[in-house]
Amino acid sequence: MRNKHSVLSGVFLGVLASASSANTALDEMVITATYKPSSEMTTPMAVSAIDEDSLRNNGISSVSELSYAIPGLSFVNAGESNSRIVIRSIQSTGEPTAGLYYNDVAVSGVVGATNDSGGTLPGLRLIDTERVEVLRGPQGTLYGAGAMTGALKVHFTKPKQIQETTATIGLSDTESGDSNYDFSIANNTPFFNNRLLTRLVIYGEDKGGYIDNLSLEEDNINDSETKGARLSLTHHMSDSLSIDADWFYQKHEGDRPLWHLEDGDYNTINELKIENLDRLEMGSINLSYLFEEAELTAIFAHQTRDANQVSLDLSRFYRSFLDNAQLCSLAILQGLAPCAQVHLDIYNGVLNGMIPSALFPKQSSQEDSFELRYATNKADSTNFTTGIYYSERTGEVENLQLLADADSGNFITPLVVQYRRLIEEGLKQTAAFIEISHPITSDLNMTVGTRYFDYRRTASGETPLGQLFLQSPETPYQSYESNESGWISKFLLDLKINENIYSYTSVSEGYRPGGVNQVINLPTDLQAYQADELLNYELGFKTKWLDETLFANLNLYRAEWDDIQVAGSSRDDLFRFTSNAGKAIVDGLELELTAKLSEALTIASQLTWTDARLTEDQANDNLVASGLDGDPIPYTQDFSSGLQISYDFWQSNNANWSSTIGYNYVGGTQSEFRPDSSLYQKIDSYELINARVTSEFNNGLTASFFIDNLTNETAITYAARHSTTIGKTWATSVTPRTLGMSFTKTFN
Repeated sequence: MRNKHSVLSGVFLGVLASASSANTALDEMVITATYKPSSEMTTPMAVSAIDEDSLRNNGISSVSELSYAIPGLSFVNAGESNSRIVIRSIQSTGEPTAGLYYNDVAVSGVVGATNDSGGTLPGLRLIDTERVEVLRGPQGTLYGAGAMTGALKVHFTKPKQIQETTATIGLSDTESGDSNYDFSIANNTPFFNNRLLTRLVIYGEDKGGYIDNLSLEEDNINDSETKGARLSLTHHMSDSLSIDADWFYQKHEGDRPLWHLEDGDYNTINELKIENLDRLEMGSINLSYLFEEAELTAIFAHQTRDANQVSLDLSRFYRSFLDNAQLCSLAILQGLAPCAQVHLDIYNGVLNGMIPSALFPKQSSQEDSFELRYATNKADSTNFTTGIYYSERTGEVENLQLLADADSGNFITPLVVQYRRLIEEGLKQTAAFIEISHPITSDLNMTVGTRYFDYRRTASGETPLGQLFLQSPETPYQSYESNESGWISKFLLDLKINENIYSYTSVSEGYRPGGVNQVINLPTDLQAYQADELLNYELGFKTKWLDETLFANLNLYRAEWDDIQVAGSSRDDLFRFTSNAGKAIVDGLELELTAKLSEALTIASQLTWTDARLTEDQANDNLVASGLDGDPIPYTQDFSSGLQISYDFWQSNNANWSSTIGYNYVGGTQSEFRPDSSLYQKIDSYELINARVTSEFNNGLTASFFIDNLTNETAITYAARHSTTIGKTWATSVTPRTLGMSFTKTFN
């Protein structure tokens, strides 16, 4: 470890020593993190932005890959539709701890049977993306629930006043796996003398598998297909009034990329296909009216999501009960007498009739939201941003146990349903907020803000077809409700020390809603759980050096997390629920360095150090493997770092050739609080190297050649055990070494 850190430190020193030789300043990106245009340098918060060129040069096409370029950002990535955004090492079950926004519209996951919408965030492909902004630290006053630790904002390219079509096609091959291909087409067309602008994007992706199923004797089972489209319209009704309308659609289907650690790299012994289908559709209308020194914005949005996937292969679980005389007596004779052989044969026959089978929750959700916002933008004067917010989400879950064919691993058709549970959930949120910024002096500015929130959660359901071995009897329809309201606040001072050094200090709060569990036989006092809260203290510096050829940003923070929403379990570990237990503190440091060493050479580096630990025992006796004071928070790394080197190595009259090499180190972590838990799994650190060579021709053609995971590292991103896996650990990982090429052509 020390050697790796020393190498990175040496690179930092080399950056400082060499940047003075550059003769071209770095560009400052304009962002809208505060809902007002500002440069990344002068925005008083820990925010990192990455533009379209950087996304392309680093080969970033999905949200989860952003962690390699941005400090303090990571993901608990259990595959498509099963990703959790983690900012500053704060993550747990429940609603998202970090907000995800597509064109200023907040999206959330599907709630499912365990109320864990934060672990199922949708990942639209980053095709035709103008920039991505990552806001670190609580953003509760402006962004509300779900932005407790920060927000990840994706800004897709808006329609332009030009006629243009861009087409891209990519081909690649994964080591010990199948080939992959992708395409995208983006068309921009203006109408009516540039008063109406349109942009249509269509894309597709076919990924070959690389995981082998030893039970079914099939190779490369985790192939998948993604299709998507996006239509954006901008209508300038007058010089002051404009309307932006956006429609998004994406459908992903294929087997989840899960394999078993105990059976060798990229091998699984699942006895059936681990299917996954995820469909997201979103529509939004953004009305904007510009006053002389202010802007009024109204956003209406509607989104629907369908996510159907195998959550658990129950085959090993049921097989472990075979020839169990005690369970036989309970199942056949209600425990009144021991089982004779004839009874045991009947009992075993029932179990064998459920092998292979899996839990297959069919989940859907719909959400409508509205936000009205008024923001002033006066130079050297007091400014404020105020508004109201409303959203209503409803969700439905049909949790099924389905029987599969032992030879093919596919579900038998017509479906053989062996267990059926129905769940409905609802979440209504209303809020009002205001932030006021006031210049104390020409160089010192103060910002105060507050937000009032109110939410109401409902949960209801029934079990029309029970399952004895899951200890889930038939239950009648039941309904539960909870609600909560409160205030959060923010205080910030930002100081312009000189033209090249800015600093800020802040105290800010964040929260996320509580809810209601819909778990069979759960005690009444555990049905509802509360909102958890975060109090963050931060000191930041943003600096420019050597004629703006070197940017260096440093953030120091302490976050105090209270009433943590944690995953509990029934005594037999079959049913998960959410509860509040314990407190935690996260201390951290984030450092970003970007230097332009010459006209051709740019180096960007970042590192993150965190110490995320409990400061109070999780005293809820119903929790399995509850944490104790001092335990590290699961799925959080104490150290990670990255280095990207971009070099324009050859230029001619017809083309410009450049290369990008990226190195990332991700520290080790663990899946549970306590190492003595039967579910505990240690997750090792890993290193990744990606390389890309790009040629941009004067005729509008761009060709790229790349190698991802150059050293073919087996990099585990998620590992988990469950009582039903019977000694096996499910894992997901970075894709093995992949070589490929892509070609982009722009037609005017």
